[in-house]
Amino acid sequence: MAETPKRSLGETMRQLLVIAILIGILIGAIIVLDEFIHSHANGESSTKATFNFTCCTGLGANGAQVELYEIYGEGHEWPGRPTLPSSITALLGPQSSLVNANTLMWTFFQAHPMP
Repeated sequence: MAETPKRSLGETMRQLLVIAILIGILIGAIIVLDEFIHSHANGESSTKATFNFTCCTGLGANGAQVELYEIYGEGHEWPGRPTLPSSITALLGPQSSLVNANTLMWTFFQAHPMP
């Protein structure tokens, strides 16, 4: 059975330093995230979400109908999904039930079946 090569003290110290730096970065990220969540959960945010959307339709390649919905004021989440906890919306942004993406897609595909 072959022996595994032994690391030098310098090599081991470099690896430990890299691990310590990564742990420090992770701890810092957790602290920043925790402060962000608490500041938004306590109502310290000065902005209030207002929601609006527009829809435009047109013809795409080969005459296919295309619909584009733009939702203004909503965060990065699925429109119309069940209400998320405030700790999640603090990260993703405000949530609205102005439109339901599942319903819009289902209605569109029912109206435009594949040939």
